[in-house]
Amino acid sequence: MKKISLLMLDNNKIFLKTAKVFLRGQDIIGEVHTTTSPITAIRTCEQKQPQVILLDIRMPGKCGIELIPEIREKAPNAKIIILTIYDLDEYKESAANAGADGFVSKKTMSETLIPTIKSSLNV
Repeated sequence: MKKISLLMLDNNKIFLKTAKVFLRGQDIIGEVHTTTSPITAIRTCEQKQPQVILLDIRMPGKCGIELIPEIREKAPNAKIIILTIYDLDEYKESAANAGADGFVSKKTMSETLIPTIKSSLNV
């Protein structure tokens, strides 16, 4: 099976490092790009065309949900999953309305992230 390329945007550098180690340990995950910058994330989407994009909600300057239309423009085939500590129904609804393909709480990510990724890609 071809491995999944992924981009993760989060404002917490320590979380990004930890999550990257977790993701690289998964059989289906290949290339993992990480950034704390929404501008870099948009550029990476355009240049690398990742299959899956994990977005945090609270970002400096711009909310992750607000980035979804820009990401869709640059990487139209990517699956966008919100990955956040804020497991609130209002955020889930906003993410779905903006076009997110999934929503995962950081509190349960070790159990739910990979199944959500697989489901979004129909793998």
